[in-house]
Amino acid sequence: MGKTALQGIKVVDFSWAFAGPFIGAYLGDYGAQVIKVESHSRLDITRVTAPYKDGITGVNRSGCFLVVNNSKYGITLNLRHPRASEIIGKLIAWADVVVENFGAGVMERLGLGYDELRG
Repeated sequence: MGKTALQGIKVVDFSWAFAGPFIGAYLGDYGAQVIKVESHSRLDITRVTAPYKDGITGVNRSGCFLVVNNSKYGITLNLRHPRASEIIGKLIAWADVVVENFGAGVMERLGLGYDELRG
């Protein structure tokens, strides 16, 4: 297999709800290594969006989730847990790119604003 355009680029993807996850999927499709970070208490809305495999609902059965999160690895973290910042810090240090599409101020409240991420 030949080299892809984004091979070697590492992405941490905090996005959810279609627009952001599509960006991460495109990056992965072009060869970036993408790790999607989700919260168990706030799953990506695409996990509960039809269509579902065989018409059976479930968080791991949504076709929408699979379309916008193909080419990604995944991890579930409680971003408000005190130890989560340790794991996030390691992911950020590893990454070249961070993708997020939360409302204004959410990343800052989680201690993950631009100034904190750029180190």
